[in-house]
Amino acid sequence: MEEQNIDIKEEHEKSVDFYEVKIAASAKYCIREAVGRLLEYAFHYETTKEKRCIIVGNHTLVGLEDYFTHLKELFSPFQLEYEHGVVLE
Repeated sequence: MEEQNIDIKEEHEKSVDFYEVKIAASAKYCIREAVGRLLEYAFHYETTKEKRCIIVGNHTLVGLEDYFTHLKELFSPFQLEYEHGVVLE
């Protein structure tokens, strides 16, 4: 659960996964709200493991695939991913 403002952090043998969960009007807004936080977490977290930054949003990336691919290229060496999560009300 949330640790130092990180929604979820998972430590694995070879990687550390940072999850930022966002609920917004569109996938693009979820991405906008999450990217800065995830990059800050990954940048400041001291480890030799691979760092994966995962946005969990309430919308799919339909129509935004090229946009997100471009973001992934810009923000390497951190792995940037997007997952569509189910939000229960």
